[in-house]
Amino acid sequence: MSHMLIVVLLSWASHLSGYSMPTEPPEIQFKSHAWFVEHACPTMEDCNVLAWYNDEGIVYLDESLDNREIYGNLRGLQATADDALKTEDAFIRDDAPDGSVAEVDAWVRRQTRHGEAVKEKKKKYSDWAAAELKMKILFALKDKYQTDCKLARDMDQAHR
Repeated sequence: MSHMLIVVLLSWASHLSGYSMPTEPPEIQFKSHAWFVEHACPTMEDCNVLAWYNDEGIVYLDESLDNREIYGNLRGLQATADDALKTEDAFIRDDAPDGSVAEVDAWVRRQTRHGEAVKEKKKKYSDWAAAELKMKILFALKDKYQTDCKLARDMDQAHR
């Protein structure tokens, strides 16, 4: 994680929480969700923690937040899936016997290579849909956390 990103995130956290900015940025470590269940919320039945600061200069982030490259690759594969199917379709059509358009189309659909190419396209779309859903859930959790923090600040100010 870049130093500039850490500074920006610290600034945002400081602004939302009301705490002052630390003089030194914390160390960032990625941990598994099981680690968070054990260390950040061992007494809770449902642990939704994605980040945790241990008051010792370390911010722990859920490993799922460090999947930028994986998400990028999945998005790229999904974006090129149509082209890959069209290319394979063109190669298959090149081998097709002469006939009407309907006959050639039917012949292409019967070819194993065509079926495999269609399955591969569907898999790429499905993999991206799952990754995109996970990202949307993470964004929703972030929004919920921000709302909870603002509500807590508003309640604190109301009771002063």
